[in-house]
Amino acid sequence: MESIISYLIESLLCGALFYLMFALLVSGKSSYNFQRTYLLISSICTLVFPLISIPVNSALTFSLALPEITIVGKGLAGANSENIAETGSFPIVEVVYFSILTIFLLVLIIQLLGILYTYVRGEKSRRGEIVVVSNKRISSPFSFFNIIFLRDEEDQLESECVITHEKAHVRRGHSFDIILISIINTIQWFNPFIYLIKKSLVSVHEYQADKDVIMSGYAIRYYQNLMLYSLFGVSPLVANRLNNSLTIKRLRKMENLNEKRNRAIMFVSVILMVSTLFFVVSCKTNKGTSEVISADTLKTTIQKADTVIQSVAKPIEEKTVNTLVVTGMKPIKKTTTKSAEKVSDATPPRLNEKLEEEEIPFTVVEVKPTFMEGDENTFTKWVFERLQYPEAAKNGGIQGRVILQFLVTETGKVTNVKVVRGVDLSLDQEAVRVVASSPDWTPGKQKGKNVAVRYTFPVIFQLR
Repeated sequence: MESIISYLIESLLCGALFYLMFALLVSGKSSYNFQRTYLLISSICTLVFPLISIPVNSALTFSLALPEITIVGKGLAGANSENIAETGSFPIVEVVYFSILTIFLLVLIIQLLGILYTYVRGEKSRRGEIVVVSNKRISSPFSFFNIIFLRDEEDQLESECVITHEKAHVRRGHSFDIILISIINTIQWFNPFIYLIKKSLVSVHEYQADKDVIMSGYAIRYYQNLMLYSLFGVSPLVANRLNNSLTIKRLRKMENLNEKRNRAIMFVSVILMVSTLFFVVSCKTNKGTSEVISADTLKTTIQKADTVIQSVAKPIEEKTVNTLVVTGMKPIKKTTTKSAEKVSDATPPRLNEKLEEEEIPFTVVEVKPTFMEGDENTFTKWVFERLQYPEAAKNGGIQGRVILQFLVTETGKVTNVKVVRGVDLSLDQEAVRVVASSPDWTPGKQKGKNVAVRYTFPVIFQLR
């Protein structure tokens, strides 16, 4: 999950599409068992799909990796960058999300404790594996796993009919469904489609239980009247306002107990649509992989941003370089005092150059490119000494890891500098600015010929 906001958006998308598929393809066109299974799986997928991240961009894999460097707000290299956040913005969305989630979780726990309290205070009797609890405070019969809750038994025949209905819920394990969907609903409290999925699941449960009662031998009319009286305590004559309620839908379903047969084309359609949704939501590319920041574009953008102009236009002041930490390689320690030239005055190489088909950049070469007669550490140190932490990013509290990719051509020029994973425009531009202004390298060689080589270079901006 890249961020809580993307999770919320993708969850809403999944919930909407799953419920739309249910309304158009599944509801009323398949058996109750299939509808129930679909609703449970769709709710789980809505919860899980946005959490799955399958990288489909191989740009970072097929390139030589340079050691990462860390630029601290003071201009000195930091030693630990493993736990740096991708953005420095205050997580207000996360605070709101988890605060409301906690409230929903407490409500769920209170409901479960209420059932436990009713069980403890009620009169219990056992009927095989079923425990019947009667209590005057129970307004409407319900079941929870193998426990059936009833009002004080007055009419034995009516009680048996209600118990038969609740036994159907117990036998089919409907309580497991309710607990599962309630937990998902707590986590996805922001998703209205989860509420609709839960409502549809409860309806399917009732349709299944009603069918079991009718199939057990009870007359339809008697059961209909008993159900209305049990729920509302009134005659059906005054129930006209409930024409669109679940109760009236159940009464209509009882008139025709035949379920729709599942069709192969429906199975195939659902599987294809679910698979497509999975790949659309779960397969993610790194941000910025399709965007190449050229030197000309960068120069124009910097001229429009006053804060960036101030940080780039002025010469780099004299500074002391104490330590450069290179992850995965031997640290280079050097103390020098020097006045750096204006990097912004350097003429950057052309970017976005189109390579000929035969000029495919290498990722493994016999002889690596070299920089200023040194190794990769020499280049990372050169970049480090010229990078400046943008004032706009400092003021905004923005920090993070910028991952660049660039090409060292067969002539030794640095080109095709692009951001494969960015943090903020100011940080991205600063990293690209310095790398794009790199002097020529000594090109790499393969079988004695100069070849183009692609590099990946992480630059970490960290505030302290």
